[in-house]
Amino acid sequence: MHLYPITITALILAMVGCGGQEEEDQVSSAANLDNTTNTTSTPSNPPPLQTNTATVKTSELITNAEFDLTSDLELTVNVPAAPSNSISYFINICSTYSNIDGSVTIQYDSCKLRAPLTSVQQQYNLTLSSTELQLIAQIWPIESGAKPITCYFENNTSDNNWDILL
Repeated sequence: MHLYPITITALILAMVGCGGQEEEDQVSSAANLDNTTNTTSTPSNPPPLQTNTATVKTSELITNAEFDLTSDLELTVNVPAAPSNSISYFINICSTYSNIDGSVTIQYDSCKLRAPLTSVQQQYNLTLSSTELQLIAQIWPIESGAKPITCYFENNTSDNNWDILL
């Protein structure tokens, strides 16, 4: 009847132990100390998976000839002429903004273009990253109490031209 003290010891160790793995290890250790039982312990966690540690260099990559590795977009922006010679106008084209309930907030440090409107139409070429899918243009009349004219560009077409209209 030497099983009773060993069983009590194993149960106490199981109740006192904390953490899943440690508890199982303590119970297994207590069970393995008893030579009169047929208890065998099996590890509860499988061995770690082997991973491929081979390094591939960029120069070793192979792609189709049609695959373009660039992630930028060339956008041609056509800016209209100033509608009036008596009022000066200024345009900002920016990539980071929010429009919440009609209230537009622009992060002006994200502007791709800041330029005055002239008496003739102007054309600008902008380079956008692949993450800059939407742009906002605001044309400001330089006068007291003026409200900007706001236009949006969304890069969801293959057309790389943006004609801003007043």
